Amino acid sequence: MGRLKPFDLDKALNGEPVQLRGGKHAYVYAVIPNQFTKDTTYSLIGAVLYENGKIYNNMTTWTKNGNYLSDVEIDSLDIIGMQ
Repeated sequence: MGRLKPFDLDKALNGEPVQLRGGKHAYVYAVIPNQFTKDTTYSLIGAVLYENGKIYNNMTTWTKNGNYLSDVEIDSLDIIGMQ
């Protein structure tokens, strides 16, 4: 595998898959606008895929910088770059 491209929210929202820390891939398909929620910590919404392309979790949320859990330093579902 070549060098991982940095996470780019605009590219992710335009359909490019993201790479997760644990090896899975995901698609980010929405950002919850600030006016619709008081807690914007997990404002990215997307789907995580198994390596075979089947859906692992179809409703995953991340922080805008790609963290899956903000209270855990490292998680296998963190976004670490673009696929």
